[in-house]
Amino acid sequence: MKGGTHAESTRARVIFLTCSALMLLLMMLCLIILRHHLFLWAIFAPKYVFLAATHVCYLGLHMILEFLQPLVTSVHRVPGTLKIN
Repeated sequence: MKGGTHAESTRARVIFLTCSALMLLLMMLCLIILRHHLFLWAIFAPKYVFLAATHVCYLGLHMILEFLQPLVTSVHRVPGTLKIN
């Protein structure tokens, strides 16, 4: 199975991170609007903290993959040899 290009995988990761950031923004707005509600601090706020930490981890992973992907894709397999650009 052939993988996508560097641009395609970067675009997919950026779309995922953008959707995640928008979800965090909407949750933050809910936290601000409903800040006096007890249920919010018992259930909703810990979920927000967990999702924010997950988003930071995904962002770090994206940065690592952005750095490593050009190094990996610059190595092409030729039958019987290894060619490095």
